[in-house]
Amino acid sequence: MIIEYHDLKSEGRRLLNHLHDEVIIFRPDQEPINHIAPTGPVEHFCWAWMAEFAKTATLHPATWPEAAEICVQIERGLKPGDPPPGLIDFRNIFRKRAENGSPKLFSVAGALDELCSVLGRTAYIRRAPSLDGIARVFVYEYAGIPHKLWSFFIALRFMRLQMEAAVEGRESDRLRRVVIIDEGQEAFSKELSQPAGSGYIASTKRFLTQGRSTGTGIVTSIQSLLGTDEILPGNAGTAVVFGCKDYTLAAKAAELLGAPQLAADIQNLPHRIAYVRSSGFSGPVKIRVPEFDLGPYPSNEEVQRRQADKLAALAAQTVYAPEHPEEQPTLDYLQLLGERPSESSVSSAVDVAAVRSRFLGEHQAFLREIEASPSASTTEHYVALKWGFGHADRVKNQLIEMNLICIERQRSGAGRPVEILLLTQTGRQFLNESAH
Repeated sequence: MIIEYHDLKSEGRRLLNHLHDEVIIFRPDQEPINHIAPTGPVEHFCWAWMAEFAKTATLHPATWPEAAEICVQIERGLKPGDPPPGLIDFRNIFRKRAENGSPKLFSVAGALDELCSVLGRTAYIRRAPSLDGIARVFVYEYAGIPHKLWSFFIALRFMRLQMEAAVEGRESDRLRRVVIIDEGQEAFSKELSQPAGSGYIASTKRFLTQGRSTGTGIVTSIQSLLGTDEILPGNAGTAVVFGCKDYTLAAKAAELLGAPQLAADIQNLPHRIAYVRSSGFSGPVKIRVPEFDLGPYPSNEEVQRRQADKLAALAAQTVYAPEHPEEQPTLDYLQLLGERPSESSVSSAVDVAAVRSRFLGEHQAFLREIEASPSASTTEHYVALKWGFGHADRVKNQLIEMNLICIERQRSGAGRPVEILLLTQTGRQFLNESAH
């Protein structure tokens, strides 16, 4: 049986103190998985993952179906032996299609940029190795990850389990996997539930109500039932209730046990004493929970040191998409704030060949807009181009990184500085070349 621990506050790494080689810990940028490698019917999988992503990224209903159909066509077009494309591949594909006549896809590519930045090198994975025999306990650390992305990863994981179960014909009454979700208050909060009639059920809800069909059980912990979606206590096969001083919370916990008369007793339960109710019990049972010290919290460096050999072996068996440093631009914030001389006043060597290989139609359009309206503000350029701010910001930052434009702050009549974009010498050179 496999145990998965979805860890929102880095508690799971303490298991290394006891389980040693039986546990492995993955950050989102370390997990050896192509999240979108198809399982089961290609059409079903492509439309399913793209629909989940559209919900996560709030993509327009008129935009994402085109992206889903492209995914289907690409998966169908794979030749024997071809690795399936990864997230970074689809990001690049959608960007190229957008530049070549499908501008709606810029929003899809931009949304994938956010996802790929969180996943790091994992976004480049095309084919990942099997994890069979690597460990019994898998800890997935999501501390600091936006909830919408964590929920998306949960949705993909559950979707894959469902489709694998259908393909392999697994028995639903056999427990094959236990998923532990730390901080269930976040996973099953009413605030994060979809309103009635929205046509969408949160991934954690689906996992909770349908997980049994994949041979999966869920264990979660919450601080309070107040604010928790009713679907959690409604589907709990076993409940463990510890002491709670607040009467309102204790009364809700007593209801969960099916024994409302225990509310006052729950208020006064000593440390490590709890009530348990499970399917088949005639009533709740009081238990003493043994104290178990998980030990100190290993540092990031210690976690990586202990897992170095395993992670290296997995990386050696993983097929990655090529990485291009220019896809990870940097910005000099001191220059942007005007505290460091701009590129126009600093001589710097420019790899013209490298810039030319990245120079696209949208870059040329932005340069021509700056040339036509040299005194316009950055926002005025965006409006003139009729681009979304996310798209325009991305192109502007790429032009700065390629040293084709620079930023200058000029004082306006209102006294507040206005951001003005200026063509660099290299930028004028590229514009002149494109005119011939």
